[in-house]
Amino acid sequence: MRSIPCALLILLFISPFFALSALASTIHIPTDQPTIQDGIDIAADGDLVLVDYGIYYETIDFHGKAISRGDKSVSFKKTERG
Repeated sequence: MRSIPCALLILLFISPFFALSALASTIHIPTDQPTIQDGIDIAADGDLVLVDYGIYYETIDFHGKAISRGDKSVSFKKTERG
């Protein structure tokens, strides 16, 4: 039986991770969606929600999604829903 080179095994193992990251989208707030929550709501697992400069007064719920969050120096103020 032929042995498979170690580099090939590593490539076969990590290639699905690169494919998944290539499918991820970046959602820009407020360009693509007006609020952070709207961006989170339409995001799929693996997506990046990128928030532009500003102060955003909203309550955030990530709905257990595996998304990345990024900002360009944003300030959050927690508000209570009542």
